[in-house]
Amino acid sequence: MTTSTNDPGFDLGLIGYMVSIHHHDGDFNTSFPVVVLADVAQELAEMLRSVYPLDAVHVFRCGIFSGQRAEAEAVTGRIKQRIIEARDAVNPGRAFLEGIGYRFDKE
Repeated sequence: MTTSTNDPGFDLGLIGYMVSIHHHDGDFNTSFPVVVLADVAQELAEMLRSVYPLDAVHVFRCGIFSGQRAEAEAVTGRIKQRIIEARDAVNPGRAFLEGIGYRFDKE
């Protein structure tokens, strides 16, 4: 089955960016929701690299269907706001994760 350029479900040219962490101590990945701004994904990845220095943190490009566009834009806004709030923290990546409700094990 091919997708026609006239297909109303496919928005040509709308690219999203997903941040993914491949944990080194197992075959486990963590991914964050798709955002529509590359700069937001790149900054989030940089923040997370400080929290997970041994793990592979990557930004992947992906296509977004037209039905996903509004949600991806809303997610982008929420993640961007959390990034802004975390920038001035001692560890911005940790502050970002705590801001979204992630709980770290006792250290």
